[in-house]
Amino acid sequence: MSGSGVGGTAQIPLGVITLLFALVRIGPWSVQESPRYLAATDQLDDARSAVEQISEANGEERRVQLDDVRNSISDAPRPAAHDEDAEDSAMLNSSTDQVNNQPEASAVPGASASAILPQAVADHIQDLTERSEPLFQPPNRRPVLLTWTLWALMSLAFTMFNAFYPLYLQRKVGKQSGEAEEMQALYDYLWYALSSIPGSLIGTALIESPLGRAKALAISLFITAIAQLVFLASEQAIYVVISGMGVSLAATTAYAILYGYTPDVFPTSIRGTACAVASALGRITGIIAPLLAGVLLQIRIEFAVITSAMLFVICAATALMLPSKTRAAAVQL
Repeated sequence: MSGSGVGGTAQIPLGVITLLFALVRIGPWSVQESPRYLAATDQLDDARSAVEQISEANGEERRVQLDDVRNSISDAPRPAAHDEDAEDSAMLNSSTDQVNNQPEASAVPGASASAILPQAVADHIQDLTERSEPLFQPPNRRPVLLTWTLWALMSLAFTMFNAFYPLYLQRKVGKQSGEAEEMQALYDYLWYALSSIPGSLIGTALIESPLGRAKALAISLFITAIAQLVFLASEQAIYVVISGMGVSLAATTAYAILYGYTPDVFPTSIRGTACAVASALGRITGIIAPLLAGVLLQIRIEFAVITSAMLFVICAATALMLPSKTRAAAVQL
């Protein structure tokens, strides 16, 4: 709201702040598309322009020719899905006469979808299918499914605990003192929120550590589950608050590692689609989490926390099955 705040302090309207950040984003700190992606999708002029603008931002005067862009993308290893698509295309072209000589009835089932749906919708579905197919082909299938599982289950587990943390505090501390100390619970929640700040910094450091991102992620998730169980078993208010801060710190560390690991595990050709689906799965389970936690809280408070801890343990086991990425295996742009 744009009116006066508490004590008559004027507040800047939210729309003005949003517009200010948008102008800053568009102006001084513009972000270029990945030149490798542009070259892989035959946008060679845009790829050359992106390289030159990135070089200029880094204080270099570098001029790139189209041949340099073509050579850089042709020398790089391409995913197996592209080779298979090329073979399929060649086989399709070589067998055109055979397809035309087949009875008309045999072509009807394959064309049923495009015949029923509007052409624009059919083209969109076909394009989505073609772009999604490499996600489920070796060697992409395993890391894609494991990473999607992590995004979905981590969001479900963390939201189940984070969304109801003030209620958990009120019930545990209120039960211990015999009265509902709402203000004290809010102060305790402030410590919970502040403890997440170092988690991002720790996660950033672990991303580049020799431990490897997958192992660092698994350890952070396992510590999160342990901290939740300590929170559940604690009786004194100080231990309840400290264990809750441990959950916030470890979970934020895990999320920082996951955010840094996710783009790195996918090759350039599928990175955008795979990351988008992972983020969407996290949003969906984040919506389901309060509903599930609300049902469990109707039974006992312990059920919701234990369920969240079990999900974090499953996530830790899933992270250990991921390929371990270190700084030596740098992401290809």
